[in-house]
Amino acid sequence: MKKNIVLALITLAMFMNPFSTVAESGDETKVKDDTAHTEDNASEDDESEPEDSESKDDESEPEDNESQEDDQPQEEENKTHTLTFLGFDGEVIQTIEVKEDEKIDYSQIDVSGLHTFVNKYTEQDFSEWSSTPEYISEDTTIQALWKRGIISADGKPVKTEYYSKGADIDLNGLSIIITLETQTTKTDNDGNFIVEKQENNITGSCYTEKLLEELFETDKTAIVDVIPYGDDKPIFSYEITLFDSLGDTNNDNVIDAIDSSFILETYADFSTGANNSLTDQQKKICDINQDGKIDAMDATYILMYYAESSTGGNPVWENMIENSEQ
Repeated sequence: MKKNIVLALITLAMFMNPFSTVAESGDETKVKDDTAHTEDNASEDDESEPEDSESKDDESEPEDNESQEDDQPQEEENKTHTLTFLGFDGEVIQTIEVKEDEKIDYSQIDVSGLHTFVNKYTEQDFSEWSSTPEYISEDTTIQALWKRGIISADGKPVKTEYYSKGADIDLNGLSIIITLETQTTKTDNDGNFIVEKQENNITGSCYTEKLLEELFETDKTAIVDVIPYGDDKPIFSYEITLFDSLGDTNNDNVIDAIDSSFILETYADFSTGANNSLTDQQKKICDINQDGKIDAMDATYILMYYAESSTGGNPVWENMIENSEQ
């Protein structure tokens, strides 16, 4: 019986060991599985960590960039300034708004209204701007500068009396001056713009609107208007007279040999000291070249005049006298 009990215990032990071995083997496997699982998890963690790091870096970069952008100075906005244009007397003629990087176009400024006539003989117009900056960085004012043309008369024509309606009007002795005045961008000590002047004699470029024949059509006194070429307003006016009795000693409206003979007789009387009762008017009629004396030369002019008129000519005293004196 005792032997049977021992055998039973041995048998029981044999049955228990395999389970123990299996259990131990299972535990060991489980440990290994747990370890492997832990290592796998660790490996996955190791592989995932860089991604997390990169993700974090990616998320942090915008913040860093924004921070850098905040640190950098902001570019200034393109500001706009007012450019004011003044007329000759300081009045505002136009204003424009200009950006700092915008080049100024001066051709858009209307200066046509600056042209004017200060008076009858003074014309004024725009010359240039006091300054012409290409760009401005602040509100700026610019002044218009003027140029003027002033026409003036100096002296008076020497000849104001004519003997023939066919003569040319003689302006000798008269000076017509045009003065050009221009404001410059230079200023004096008082800040006034310096004016440059230039004078030109334009007498030779002037004309009279009417001929003597028209002027003396109804009267022996007339007004001559002297007008510069290119204009329609007279710059100078003066009075002239017609003395058409020259050489007509007997007042018969004909100049001929009879008049020449009278002058020679008068000349002989003056030469011998004979008493001669000629009036001032008669003396003027006999003094053809108006040299203040009556002589044979005056009688010669009468004969020249008579010879030309007798052949169908239209003699003019002024031309005849001028030609003979040359």
